[in-house]
Amino acid sequence: MSEQDHPILVATDLHKTYRLGQVDVPVLKGASLQVEQGEWVAVLGSSGSGKSTLLHLLGDLDRPDAGRGEIRFKNQSLHKHSRRQRNAYRNRSIGFVFQFYHLLPELTVLENSLLPTMVAPAAPGAPDRAEGLLERFGLGHRLQHRPRELSGGERQRVAIARALVNGPEVLLADEPTGNLDERTGAGILELLQQEHEKGLGIVMVTHDRRIADMADRIVELHDGRVENAAAVSR
Repeated sequence: MSEQDHPILVATDLHKTYRLGQVDVPVLKGASLQVEQGEWVAVLGSSGSGKSTLLHLLGDLDRPDAGRGEIRFKNQSLHKHSRRQRNAYRNRSIGFVFQFYHLLPELTVLENSLLPTMVAPAAPGAPDRAEGLLERFGLGHRLQHRPRELSGGERQRVAIARALVNGPEVLLADEPTGNLDERTGAGILELLQQEHEKGLGIVMVTHDRRIADMADRIVELHDGRVENAAAVSR
């Protein structure tokens, strides 16, 4: 079976436990998920259900409990990656967007969008890609502005441009409109929809069923496991 025959991202039987004082708190209890190439998957769940933890594990920002779960990208186990391969995965294969923008205040819009190219070898054409993304996102006139001069929606657009500058195949989005008003959030979702139509895979954590309905498929996290994986009917 070739690499193309496999889902692009597969999580199998993930367990994650955090230590709070003297107490072990299990968050994920055998969560499994697979994402096809170019698929948009929405992850629903109540507060504290483990949605963000799942996303962090998928993006290799954190690791599952030792020996309790596996994540494969293009049929390659992240657990077997070297440090350099892990860094490349986080920098090039996966993009991250969070509820809060995490822009550096001393950098311009363009510089913030180019941050992933500064910490590791840039993807070919990254500077031109950054400017092109910002132009397409309606920020072509804001390239030399600082984050404090932008609205919340504009800051999130910069964060999305930063996430996409190295041309990742999957975007991991954690409540990307949760800090925005409804109208501004709708604009961000439209922008993500446009990128998805160009082939970008998305795994988006949300608690809002209306947002989840934009995805190709919805899964729900309940009691540390993924349930109710279903395609969205249009």
